[in-house]
Amino acid sequence: MGLMQRKVIHFAHANGFPAGTYRKMLRLLEQQYAVVAIEKLGHNPDYPIDENWQGLVRELTDHIERRADRPVIGVGHSLGGIVTFIAAYRRPQLFSRVVMLDPPLVYGPFALFVFLAKKLGLIDQVKLVSQTRKRRTRWSGREEAAAHFSAIPLFQRFDPDCLRDYIDSGTVGVDGGVALSFDSGREASIFRTTPHNLTCLRRRLPLPGAVVVGEDSYTAGAMLRCFARRHGMLLESFRDGSHLFPLEYPERTALFITDTIEKLQPI
Repeated sequence: MGLMQRKVIHFAHANGFPAGTYRKMLRLLEQQYAVVAIEKLGHNPDYPIDENWQGLVRELTDHIERRADRPVIGVGHSLGGIVTFIAAYRRPQLFSRVVMLDPPLVYGPFALFVFLAKKLGLIDQVKLVSQTRKRRTRWSGREEAAAHFSAIPLFQRFDPDCLRDYIDSGTVGVDGGVALSFDSGREASIFRTTPHNLTCLRRRLPLPGAVVVGEDSYTAGAMLRCFARRHGMLLESFRDGSHLFPLEYPERTALFITDTIEKLQPI
């Protein structure tokens, strides 16, 4: 099948992980689809990181309009899944289907807690925000960076190729070594402004969608079930995977995405 005849997947990454980290998974998807990926959400000053990620949603929709000449299959991991969903909800004509990979949704009663934490200035005490702000960001070279990340439990489940791709795409050369390419201040700001208004999106998503949850993920099952039911979306479980399962099992994830897309028939 020629490239121009293929269905188009638009991929959006998780917070802190540039699209290059997913190279192995995306190359497998390219065997069947034309794949377009946004490299680093939240780093273009034309799209500010604002409350409920409205700027990021505009960044994603503008990227689709520039790079695709037909409705895309929106696939997003974590941050990317939520931004893709909001974009499809607001601009459904740009999408044919949506696949959310382990989205850490703030939904239902928990949304009020997050809203109050923001209003009271307590959101910076949330673990994801505080840890990101304290993260080490520079090393003497890529070898030291690789040794650093290999010792962190979060990365020890990574597919070795994905870890190498993270070092390659997630660091840039600076004086005296390398530094994270995904700005840690912007990463913290993205966590700090996580949407708390998704429960207000009461109209059903007007196109087929699926939510895929890692079996060992921390994401809250009850909120995801309620969200999927509200929007008529499939809710699927990915065996053995944590929140970062696309980077732990890139081959299985590519197959899972393909199978899930096939299940989603146009409305």
